[in-house]
Amino acid sequence: MQALPHLVMLPQATASLWRAVFTQRGFYMPPTLQSWKSRLDAELNAMPVSIFVDPPPADLLQLRQVYGFPELVIPMLPEEPELSQVLAASLTTPISGLPRQSQLAATISQALVGTHIVGLLVFDGLAYEDVLNWQYPPGWQVSCLPCIVDGMTLTSSAMPSIIGSPPLAHRLFQLGYKQHYGFAYWDRESNELTDTMFAQFSVNQLFKVSEFAQILERIAKTDFKLPTYLQIVRNGLDQFVHGYRERPNVRHFLGEMESALHRLLDVLAAPQKPVRLHITADHGILWHADQAVVSVGEHIQTPRYKAGAFSMPDVPAVTISEPTESYSAIVGPRHIFRARRTNEWGFHGGISGRESLVPFITLDYHP
Repeated sequence: MQALPHLVMLPQATASLWRAVFTQRGFYMPPTLQSWKSRLDAELNAMPVSIFVDPPPADLLQLRQVYGFPELVIPMLPEEPELSQVLAASLTTPISGLPRQSQLAATISQALVGTHIVGLLVFDGLAYEDVLNWQYPPGWQVSCLPCIVDGMTLTSSAMPSIIGSPPLAHRLFQLGYKQHYGFAYWDRESNELTDTMFAQFSVNQLFKVSEFAQILERIAKTDFKLPTYLQIVRNGLDQFVHGYRERPNVRHFLGEMESALHRLLDVLAAPQKPVRLHITADHGILWHADQAVVSVGEHIQTPRYKAGAFSMPDVPAVTISEPTESYSAIVGPRHIFRARRTNEWGFHGGISGRESLVPFITLDYHP
């Protein structure tokens, strides 16, 4: 006897992820009620489990009122470890409709007609789940999508991936955004990553800051007569991960980040020019407090990845090739390579929903 089909209406932002999960489970997702009927007639004894995903309005009415198929309530994100498995598979077979970190520069440089100020704010350590409850000031149109880190979930590789090649600043210069301003906490002379991130910025266009308020002050004084690109790299949650001496109050700091964003949006709206601000992160954080982890006993420095090959029963891992090295990254939130340190509150470098899904937020302001 065939299992009764179910009906689901997916969250718009994560629909592509859910479809990938259903495909991984082997579900049949008929595009229409008629296509399901036709296949049912042809394959009565070999029909896979069927699930109607966001059916057309006319079919939806019949499925609810005539057929009465059960309707599933779907959360925003799939659960682990299924989510990690889908994300690992997407590294080689991209999920249609899911933004990829390596493509963000190309995405941002498209569809900018009429936009006078383009901004990119990159947080060091922020997961998609962290921003789901963020609120935004009135007057701003908002899109908040999950974006997969389609490489190592490490700052050293993910930050340059966001900027792209050719760099986003170069792409936007070609589109007429010839006035650039960059903001970072580090000097390019002493920090190789900063030099890479801001390679297209002259000495007079890059500002080292010690706190976010200085960025706001500088933007408030900026003359926006010319089309302008703003690039901001600031601390996220990564500062609490590797050696923080007290248990971090993550929720409190997320609130501070949201408040800082509101102040930035107010400053950007003040010149009364069309603005588009993109917000993303290099990677997320797998928090020890939220997910108990098991050490597999490797004697290496890094908890979630290692150089070279790795194979151990019941510990899934994938190989990710970076320009200078191939790495083995643990898949799923359950394992780390070595014992957790007492002042180590989280991890990144592996493949999981917390590490591999970062926000890609687009905010538009049209005065």
